[in-house]
Amino acid sequence: MPTLLQIVHGYPPREVAGTEIYAERLTRALLERGWKVHILASTRAPGKTHASWLPREDDGAGASIHRIVNNLPWRPLGQQEHDPGLQTACNQKIREIGADVVHVQHLLFLDIKLDYGAPSVLTLHDAWGWCARGGSLLEQGRAPCSGPSAEKCIPCYSAFSRGSAIEHQLGNWAGRLSAWVSPERMHHAWRKLPSRIRQLTQKGPAPKTTEDDFTRRQLAVREAFNRVDLRISPSAYLAQAAEANGIGPVQVIPHGVPQTALNRRPEAFVFLGSIAFHKGPDLVAQAWINAKKTDPEIPPLRIVGPTVEPACASEIPSEMREGPIKNSEVPALLSTAHALVLGSRWPENAPLVIQEARAAGCPVIAPQIGGIPELVQPDQDGHMYTPNDVESLTVALLNWRSFHTLPVQPPPTLNQHVDVLESHYLSLIG
Repeated sequence: MPTLLQIVHGYPPREVAGTEIYAERLTRALLERGWKVHILASTRAPGKTHASWLPREDDGAGASIHRIVNNLPWRPLGQQEHDPGLQTACNQKIREIGADVVHVQHLLFLDIKLDYGAPSVLTLHDAWGWCARGGSLLEQGRAPCSGPSAEKCIPCYSAFSRGSAIEHQLGNWAGRLSAWVSPERMHHAWRKLPSRIRQLTQKGPAPKTTEDDFTRRQLAVREAFNRVDLRISPSAYLAQAAEANGIGPVQVIPHGVPQTALNRRPEAFVFLGSIAFHKGPDLVAQAWINAKKTDPEIPPLRIVGPTVEPACASEIPSEMREGPIKNSEVPALLSTAHALVLGSRWPENAPLVIQEARAAGCPVIAPQIGGIPELVQPDQDGHMYTPNDVESLTVALLNWRSFHTLPVQPPPTLNQHVDVLESHYLSLIG
């Protein structure tokens, strides 16, 4: 059977979020169909050499995981999402693997100038192709963005990125030298310098960014996306946005998720996701508190997920907050939910958690933003509310007694989704 290489900015178990979970599920499904699968992923590993490889991993199901260290993930816009050291190392690894087809899930923390050496597919998981701030489309991290421009994006990204101008310049030089000097040798030489000299590189202002830097970054990423053979989006919303920003054409292929067969026993409302402002757990908590004042019998609220922003967590009563759970535990959690409640303030693409809720027969309360309305049919799969509006969400929560009558429809299965992808792979391979 053919060999597939997936390229992604992180991969379980070291990195776990929507894109990473999707990539892992795709890997497992293809292995079951007889494919050989390799994963190339970036990871942070303080103390390890930048652009070096961690020992190859076997995921236990037959896939090989190759993790490259990137300890300088935030780049100046003028660097155009390019790191010569990462490019050199990754291109060598890609040649060694010799895949029949390459599926790019994300290039964040990697390099946009990789040479795939085979037919290629790219899935759009967010707006990173035109939003340097991790594809979040949030101006200054607070309000939904109306679209990219140098005037808005430069200060927004500057507040988001990290590192001094000296650090970034040294990293760039090291990357260029990597074609002749191994990262390990450079790292060894760096460690021999006096600590006071190394500390000086971390001081000083961040790199200055010009309008030309912004323009070059946008053009470079657009070109990288357009040189793959097939672009995919799980939502029409993101596909249309990509094409409006010069990336395309984009084919819409909705995600599929594993089906569950657990009996439902609703006990509480559930928020499941990162405890961070853009995910809106604080909004969900406040709406539930307001609803409780009107209806003391309303079911309790469980806020489940890792704390990414402590300031956001401090806005949520401690008795509501629970830590993260394993992805394998999600179906059982959703089987106990009166409804999954999303508080997203950013225009999400196609959250897997919504599909997982529907697969478990769990209603969804979600904001009308981004690609979310494509996944939730009102009065069937759940209820929609006005984004970032506590009152609108409170009203939706107060309808909880009617949720058990909603005829929640299952989403596409993972096998149905992989059927479509596999047909594209084989067509590209010829």
